[in-house]
Formats: sequence, C-alpha cells, structure tokens
Amino acid sequence: MMLRENEKKIILSKNDYFRYTHKLADMALEGSFKSSNAIQTNYYYDDECFSLHGGNETLRVRQINESLSLQWKKNKTYVNNIHCCDEFNVSLDYLPSQIIANNNIYYNIGCLVTNRKNIIAEDITISLDENIYLGAIDYEIELESVDIDVINKYAVNILNFPLDEFASSPGKYSRFIARIKTFKEMPSQYVL
Repeated sequence: MMLRENEKKIILSKNDYFRYTHKLADMALEGSFKSSNAIQTNYYYDDECFSLHGGNETLRVRQINESLSLQWKKNKTYVNNIHCCDEFNVSLDYLPSQIIANNNIYYNIGCLVTNRKNIIAEDITISLDENIYLGAIDYEIELESVDIDVINKYAVNILNFPLDEFASSPGKYSRFIARIKTFKEMPSQYVL
C-alpha cells in the first residue's frame, strides 16, 4: 500500500521533551484527543555506500509489538519545512537480514528504538519521541497530517511554535546515518 506522508518534526532538548510530555498529557485529558504509547523499532537497510540515503530514500522494517512492516520512503520533498514523501508499506512475517530490490541488495545496518507518545485528533497525529540508537539518545516532536495547513495550525496555535522557528529537523534515518559516519571516521582503536 502507498501513502502520502506529510510531517513536521523538530529536535527537542530533554527539558523540552518533558515539558511537551506534560502538555500532551493535558491535551489528552481534555477529551478531544486520543492518546497511545508504543515502543517501535526501525531496522534500517542500505548498501555499503549508503546509496539509498544518498538518494534521499529510507528503507526500513518497523516493528511495533509483534507486528513487522516493510516501509520504503521515496520521492522526498520539503514544502514550507514539512517533510513530504511517498511511503510504501507491506506486512512481513519475519525480519530479513537483507532486502533485494531494484537489482540491489540492501543489508540490515542497525536499528533505532523509539519510545513514542501519540496524541491523535481527527485531522492530525502529534508524536513525542525518545530515540535510542548507536549509543545516542535524542528527543523530537512530530506533527503528521494529510493537510499541511493543519500541521502549521497545530504547530502555532496549540504547541506555540512560531513558524519561522519551527524549521523541520533531519529525520531519524538521517541522524542514524550521521551517527554511523562518526564511527567510520574514528581511528579503529575506538570502534567496537
């Protein structure tokens, strides 16, 4: 199945993460939002040259509980600091060590674990994420909707982000690859 994804995301400090945790909990208590929590693991796939990343694509298997889903994000663009892409999804029965597509072999290069708190309204999902990967922890907030104007409305009116300060941050996969590259640049005696 193919979906069009529109999302705005920003990296948060640990303090801001906890501040927004309380704000989202208050929103859920107001009753106009549903809330959910999940631990999700993204298993990333690419070749040795990171050509998918270089082509602005993400190939991953996402695991939530026992459910596995192969996801391929393509045709990424940015409109008014909003990440837009086509996302292809298919359910899987097992976690593959490699994926063959377009006459290329893509290997599992690692994973990123997210503790996710969702606030869901009719027209938007707001996710507050704590991401753990390759010895790093970061925090982010994501706003996802089919309507770009709805994303901006919630960013400004509900979360009080001025639009000019709410430039989208790099996605999880880009941060994951940047972290891998720091290990590759280290002298070999520091790499495990």
